[in-house]
Amino acid sequence: TRKVLDSEYLTLPKGESVKSFSKNYGDYFIKEKDCLILKGLSNKKSDEVNLSLVPYYQAGNERYGIYWYLKECNNN
Repeated sequence: TRKVLDSEYLTLPKGESVKSFSKNYGDYFIKEKDCLILKGLSNKKSDEVNLSLVPYYQAGNERYGIYWYLKECNNN
């Protein structure tokens, strides 16, 4: 299922910094048969999102790149 986010920003879980996320990024991925699931991040509305990451050639036969900005949670 394709998903359109409400923003190009994804918020990290409470207590997670960009630096710690970078060191432990594997904790946020689940390997499934045909894709990787990026889990545990939130959208602009603070809803947790799980994103299925698949090679673009499976959807459109072209090369691509996808980038998100990561934000740290402001709630203490």
